[in-house]
Amino acid sequence: MGRDSSEINGRFRKLLAEFSQAEIARRCEIPPSNVSRYVNGQRIPADVCSRLVRSLGVNPLWLLTGEGPLFGEPVNEASQDAATGLRRLLDQLSHTSVRALDAVPRALKDGSLANLRRDLTSLNDVQKELHGHVQELYQELLNELIAALDSFAGDRADQIVQQLRDLETVCHDASLVRQRRNLEAVILLDRNRQHEALEIQREIFREAMASFGDVEKPQLMQEFNFIATLRSCGYFVEARAYARALVELRRPLEQHAEYWLLRVLGAFLEIELGALASGLEQLSRSLAHVPEKYKHENYSLVICAHLLQGTLTLDSARASEASRVESRPASERVVSALSLLRFAM
Repeated sequence: MGRDSSEINGRFRKLLAEFSQAEIARRCEIPPSNVSRYVNGQRIPADVCSRLVRSLGVNPLWLLTGEGPLFGEPVNEASQDAATGLRRLLDQLSHTSVRALDAVPRALKDGSLANLRRDLTSLNDVQKELHGHVQELYQELLNELIAALDSFAGDRADQIVQQLRDLETVCHDASLVRQRRNLEAVILLDRNRQHEALEIQREIFREAMASFGDVEKPQLMQEFNFIATLRSCGYFVEARAYARALVELRRPLEQHAEYWLLRVLGAFLEIELGALASGLEQLSRSLAHVPEKYKHENYSLVICAHLLQGTLTLDSARASEASRVESRPASERVVSALSLLRFAM
């Protein structure tokens, strides 16, 4: 069991001061036997961490790193009771409508219901078709935004961002919207507005942690960018804490190259904060799992890895970075090799 997995288990046990095991199981929809296993040290899956954040209001920063308050925002039984009461009220209104309909003459009622059913079916079909078209258009605009960033077309990127925001009045795909916000953060980083970018990425990270869906490649890269931005803002200790926790939490996704990029970034943070031996070992082991395609796209990380391993001189690293800085696409501009070289210099 990894160190950070044990730390997450320890914080899970601290939740027992606020909730019983039975209450955690009920509100998070987790089998009680699993809750007991987590209390006793069994590794806690990422989806369970998401349930703790979403159902109990646990602060993801506290859960992963131990920093900050236990709760991100007040969540208690009273708020759940209010929601339950609202659902009961809606159910009662529904029953009342049915009873009122019973008073309508049968022939008229049957005809009205048939017409209403046809109208609702038609409306549902139109909504599904519209949703599919909107998703397709939104994805095309996202691709255009990436192309605009790669070609340094800042004005065009701003226009596309506004178009995407306008579409969000009818597009409710949370994953697509998070991709737009993450690309907005990249725009802010390009404009040296790191702290504004960081606030967006914090929100994205919290929302993603609270979702119950499977983690996909875009989310892994969003987490990578979030940690990289923390680092660029000077929050090295916080960035390392997140990297350690996510490396452990996302271990089931180690078949993805993005997971190993996360580990490479974590290794740099270990080295920068003085853990040279373990950091270099992690760096060497992780870099070996990164495919050549990703090494090219994340050239800044790779060049610094060679520098730290002694296979590249500092002058050569600087020259190599300078030759690429003007043509570097958006996917590579989140972490700059020049900024990473700060430690080596």
